Amino acid sequence: MECPDKSENIDGNVDTNDLPNDDQVLSLITDAMFVDSILSVNPLGPPTRGNFAGEANFEISIDGSQTRRKKFLFSAKLNKIYVDIGVDFPLKFNWDASKYQYMYVRATVIYSDADQAQKKVEACYQHSFYSNTANSVTGRNVLRSGRELGVPDVYYFGRDDDPDSWYSVLVAGNPSLEHPYQFVCKNSCTSGINRRNIEIIFTLEDALGVVFGRQSVGVRVCSCPRRDMNKDEVAMEETGVKRPAPSQPNTTKKIKIDVQHQQQQQQHDTVVTLPSLSVVGIPTVVSGLRVMLSMQEQALAIKTDNYQPVDDLIKCITDMKKCIDDLEDKLKDKPS
Repeated sequence: MECPDKSENIDGNVDTNDLPNDDQVLSLITDAMFVDSILSVNPLGPPTRGNFAGEANFEISIDGSQTRRKKFLFSAKLNKIYVDIGVDFPLKFNWDASKYQYMYVRATVIYSDADQAQKKVEACYQHSFYSNTANSVTGRNVLRSGRELGVPDVYYFGRDDDPDSWYSVLVAGNPSLEHPYQFVCKNSCTSGINRRNIEIIFTLEDALGVVFGRQSVGVRVCSCPRRDMNKDEVAMEETGVKRPAPSQPNTTKKIKIDVQHQQQQQQHDTVVTLPSLSVVGIPTVVSGLRVMLSMQEQALAIKTDNYQPVDDLIKCITDMKKCIDDLEDKLKDKPS
C-alpha cells in the first residue's frame, strides 16, 4: 500500500499547511528582487584605482603561513600572489560589522601598467573555451570562483561582445567573508595576458552597487610560483620598487567617485509616481505593496547607516503603509 503524498490529504486535496505563508512568500520575493538589483549593476569600463578602506575599514587578509600547503604563495614584500593555473587561492575579506553586515565583494582583474589600463583583461582562446557550459556563464574572464557554477551568492559579469563591459566576479556574504578564487589563464599565454603585469581590484559594495571600500593585490599566474616570487623579490630589493599593501588606504591620491555609480545612485534615489493602474484583487495589490515597502525599508537602513538623506524614503514609506492599511481595512469590511 502506497502512502499518500504529504502535500495531499486522502481525498486528493492540497494540504494548505504545507504551503508557504504570506511572510515566507514576501521574504522570497524580496530576496529575489535584491539579487536582481545587484545583478543590474554591470560595470562598464575600467574600475577606479586607488586603495581606500573607507568607513567600512575594508581589508583583505592572506594567511602566508598556509600558502605552501595550499599550493600558492604570497609575497608580503611585493603584495603579490603567485599561483599556478587552476589552483584555488582563498582570500578573507573583513569590514566593520557594527556598520555593515551583508555586503558584496567584486573582484576585477586589470593590467597594472598605466599604458595598458584601458584594455580589458581576457583569457586566451585556448583556455577560455575549454568548457561551453562555463564559457556561457563566465565569458573570457581569466578569474573564476573556486566554487562550482550555479552555487548561491556567486555571480559573473562582463560580455565578450562589448569592449566596455569588464569582467568581474561578485560574491556575497557577511564580515570575515572567505572565498576561493582561481585563474584559468597564465601570464605567459600569448593570446591573452601575454606577459603583462596584472592585479585584482576588490571593491566592497552594497546591493545598489555603491562602493564603500577598495583594495588591490598583484598576481602572477605561472608554473613555478616560488621561483618567480624569489626572482621578483630580489629585483625589488635591488630597485626599491614596492606595491602598496592592500589593507592600507592610499592617502596620497584623492579618491575618485565612479561616474557610473553616481548615475546608478541617482536612479535609485529618484522618486517615481506610478501611473494609474487597474489590478484585480486587493490581496494581490497588498502583497505587491509589501514587497516594495520591504525594499524601501532596507534602503532606508542602508542610507541611515551611511548618513545619507532619507526624507524622500521616509515619506514614501509612510504613504505606502497608509495605503496598505486602507486596503486591509477594506478586506476586513468586505462581507464574507
